[in-house]
Amino acid sequence: VVLARDGTVADTLGRFPRTEMISTGGPGTGLLVRPLPFGRTTSAAVHGGRVYVSTGDRYEIAAYSPGAGLQAVFRAERDPMPVTGQDIRDYRARLVTLGGDGAARQDPRRERLLDQAPYPKTMPPVSGLQVDAEGNLWVQEPLRPGSEQGSLWTVLSPQGAVRGTVQLPRGLRVRQIGADWVLGLALDADDVEHVRLHRLTKTPGGAAPDRG
Repeated sequence: VVLARDGTVADTLGRFPRTEMISTGGPGTGLLVRPLPFGRTTSAAVHGGRVYVSTGDRYEIAAYSPGAGLQAVFRAERDPMPVTGQDIRDYRARLVTLGGDGAARQDPRRERLLDQAPYPKTMPPVSGLQVDAEGNLWVQEPLRPGSEQGSLWTVLSPQGAVRGTVQLPRGLRVRQIGADWVLGLALDADDVEHVRLHRLTKTPGGAAPDRG
């Protein structure tokens, strides 16, 4: 929904699915709800009068403009990344080391929920969206939970042409992208957040962040 400055509804772009969820429990036992591991989720990014949306069903990003509706659809043929048994083990091991999920191993309900989860056969083809200062759309590729690499992004022009790929440092959560820099947050060994600014060096074959 697009709101005018006075708070009234100026336009409705559409209705999109939220993150796939799983749950267990009920009256008397309490309800436990969490995202489905490797489930589909909707990603969105806004820039210059355009709203980009991917629902995670396929490698497809739709571009909307207030007052004009759907303007473009960017698609690509990609082989889906299969979810392996090791991916599931890495996912569960990672839960017990992350903040609020640190008690996952001690919570029998959470363990049962993960034991019974209908794990998808493949990972969502799109993990996130960002738009840089020049209007290029950054599409985050899926990443295995046990990977030691940083996130991989494919950069598209506003017209949908591939401009290159960028491998970001491991653990960096992107917050903003300029013409020649990437700003994000990273956790240290004590789970303390630190702001990280990386220089983006563009090359004929794509772009790469400077770790300096």
